[in-house]
Amino acid sequence: MSLRDRQRAFVAALSSGGLPDGVDARGMAVYANNHRSQLMACLRETFEKTVLWLGDDVFDAVAARYVERHPPSSWTLDAYGDLFVQHLEATYPIDDEVAELAWLDWHLRRAFSGPDAKAIDVGDLTADDWDRIELEFVPTLRFRLMRSNAVAIW
Repeated sequence: MSLRDRQRAFVAALSSGGLPDGVDARGMAVYANNHRSQLMACLRETFEKTVLWLGDDVFDAVAARYVERHPPSSWTLDAYGDLFVQHLEATYPIDDEVAELAWLDWHLRRAFSGPDAKAIDVGDLTADDWDRIELEFVPTLRFRLMRSNAVAIW
């Protein structure tokens, strides 16, 4: 079995609860528990205000269901939770503030980890430039219509 095949079998076993060939069941259980705990911790850190709004126990229950259904798909945990807002929208369809708080948590965190924008050198601007200048927003700027008072809650 190639390394790639072994890695794929290991990742599949994490989500299915199975046991890949040549791996001790007890060791796999410990690793799977740690893997799940790290994903839960990642969600708690990313969605801090949402945790405060829902409370620890409720957030942990919702996050656990998310972890079960959504394995990481990126090389970095920084991207984990990209579908959590949609998960909350489905879980709390009449409580708009829950998903909107999570949306704020997610995008405010992403604002500092996105691509850089080209900086404007103030020295290159002159008074007559203001008639022709075109400003561009930074690539991480996001807009959303809010139906709740999530901004005030946040």
